[in-house]
Amino acid sequence: MTPQCLVDMPGSLTEEARYHAERADENYRAGMTCERNYESVKILTMNRRGKIIAL
Repeated sequence: MTPQCLVDMPGSLTEEARYHAERADENYRAGMTCERNYESVKILTMNRRGKIIAL
């Protein structure tokens, strides 16, 4: 490894960590949206079948 490579390493590690943190945040938001949609469909389906759910 060259000295310059060692100097650049912390910066590139920070960029890599930021990239993965952003992907994790995106996946979390997508998962929460999916979960809310599922719950909405489940409630609508149960209401149509006469199983009223009070929230």
